[in-house]
Order: sequence, then C-alpha cells, then structure tokens
Amino acid sequence: MSAGAVVDAPLLLTPAEAAEALRVDVSELRTMRAAGAGPDFYDVGRGLIRYVQESVEVFAGRTVN
Repeated sequence: MSAGAVVDAPLLLTPAEAAEALRVDVSELRTMRAAGAGPDFYDVGRGLIRYVQESVEVFAGRTVN
C-alpha cells in the first residue's frame, strides 16, 4: 500500500461506545451478540469485540422507532 492510500474500512466502536450509542448496558449488548441479534461486530482477536459504527446507527434507528 502506498503512502496516502485511502482504505475503505468501517469505523469500529468499542462495546462501551456501542452500548452508549444504543443506550443499553454492555452486558445487554453482549447478550444480543450471543443470541445473534444486535449490530454487526468483529472479533479482532483475543476476544476483542468491535462494533461497526454504521450498523450501530442503523440498529439504534430500528430500536427507537
């Protein structure tokens, strides 16, 4: 990859950031993830979970309406 190259990667949020955006507790977010519900996420290694910001925003819109 050359210097200055633009990478089209999603912005990722920590579980605490995603929980705050969704107005839920981190444990509820964990429960949703285990049930296959909730926003899209990545396990980036060693149990480090990161949520896709766009997916969190879409999910928040669904749960508010």
